Amino acid sequence: MSMVQSRGSTLAILIVNDEANIRKMLSVCLETEGHRVTAVGNPEEALAEASRRSFDVAFVDLRLGVASGIDLIPALLNTSPWLRIIVITAYASIDTAVDAVKRGATDYIPKPFTPAQIKLAVHKVFEMRSLEQKVASLREDLGRSPSAWPARRPPPMRPSC
Repeated sequence: MSMVQSRGSTLAILIVNDEANIRKMLSVCLETEGHRVTAVGNPEEALAEASRRSFDVAFVDLRLGVASGIDLIPALLNTSPWLRIIVITAYASIDTAVDAVKRGATDYIPKPFTPAQIKLAVHKVFEMRSLEQKVASLREDLGRSPSAWPARRPPPMRPSC
């Protein structure tokens, strides 16, 4: 399956947050932008959803009740290596941000966040996906017909004195 289907700017988004009001707010914010949203409250449901369907981006809370959103990152990426994960947290610190990125998160947004911050994060993911798709297409073209690409030639030699 390709990383981004030809769906215009619509992305499939997974929200993993143990707080129902945050799930609802994020869902409404993203659905009004035209995205397809699935919201769950714990890591087990997140992994089940990720194994059933493809998502382009996941918003994962750092603390999921007694579970850790940081620990969920590698598990989600194991299920969906192309997934872009954005960590959201009320417990922001440089250490957790670094740990999240080391484990594979694409972005890190501290609470409280605004709808504009969420939309910007999703837009960044969409742009990243678009560039990845273009690179994949260019690689396919290069693999199919390398003779169509201009040959690299060394610069002309200059006469020596």
